[in-house]
Amino acid sequence: RDPAPRWDLRPGRPNLSAFPRAAWLAATRRALHRAPMTAFDYTAESGAAELRETLAAYLARSRGVIADPARILVCSGFSHAIAILARVLHARGADEVAFENPSLHIYRNIAAANGPRVVGVPVDDDGITVSSLDSPAVVVTPAHQYPLGVTLAPGRRAELTRWAEETGAVVIEDDYDGEFRFDHQQVGALQALAPERVVYVGTTSKTLAPSLRLGWMVLPRFLVEPVRTALAESGARPALLDQLAMAELIESGAYDQHIRRCRIEYRSRRDKLLAALPDSVLPQGISAGLHLVLQFPGEVPKEMEVLAACRRRAIGLEGISGYWIGEPQREGLIIGYGAAAKHAFGGATQALREAIFEVT
Repeated sequence: RDPAPRWDLRPGRPNLSAFPRAAWLAATRRALHRAPMTAFDYTAESGAAELRETLAAYLARSRGVIADPARILVCSGFSHAIAILARVLHARGADEVAFENPSLHIYRNIAAANGPRVVGVPVDDDGITVSSLDSPAVVVTPAHQYPLGVTLAPGRRAELTRWAEETGAVVIEDDYDGEFRFDHQQVGALQALAPERVVYVGTTSKTLAPSLRLGWMVLPRFLVEPVRTALAESGARPALLDQLAMAELIESGAYDQHIRRCRIEYRSRRDKLLAALPDSVLPQGISAGLHLVLQFPGEVPKEMEVLAACRRRAIGLEGISGYWIGEPQREGLIIGYGAAAKHAFGGATQALREAIFEVT
């Protein structure tokens, strides 16, 4: 990997300095105090019962997910989830998995490595184009499409779940930053519209820290046992103590408090970034999440020219071109406003402004 840039505007990263160390330490202490001796035996394949019960209540009130603990399986992040789900679905006859185009290539590669071939489905201003779907499974990011940032429109949500119910397809919902919405129109989980066709996947990678490798799947009933078996065979699961600490963090209310603080901070950063941008760029995907997309009207500048100007200033960010399946269909920059330390964010936005002015 490249060394960390001086000005970190890379997408897909939270503010690691905001990790609630004191609350996590307190939750870990309570978990250790309350855990019986048997808790430290070989852990349950489904995950700690305490965490699954807590998640069922939390996801219902925060994201509108329809779930009970028996349908929740704990995993080691979204990479682990997509590997397991691709393997299970392929074993059940799904020889193809559709991904939004553009989407994150890492997850496409993981899915393909576990059996099914991967195809792309176009995304427009209303989200994935359901009329283009012809696969037994599809992976979507409906709350804040990655990387374009669009929200799956209400009509498309209904169309997608209706398509899944009529065809028997499985929809995998990656709710990677659903907690961070900044406008007044909250968007609940797609899973609530078709809980027997949609697999809901959430993680702590954006809310707490990626290195925790802690995630969860809320599954249709027919997938619970096959996925549980595949999880056991994978031999990977989050540490029990982290699972118990996470349950304590949610139960105490500290997790909600942390989410609210981060939402306020990220909205402030988004607003500062928007204010710093020149009028020559078109920001998109600004209603939620930890990133936005910049597009440049007209023929120039090109994405590579702007990226080169950013590299000269030691700014870390990414272009859209690398996210497409096949030929890139548009150019632009993906600006993450979560990763930079709070004291460095002003300098990062100023450096970005200078880089854009250099080439426009």
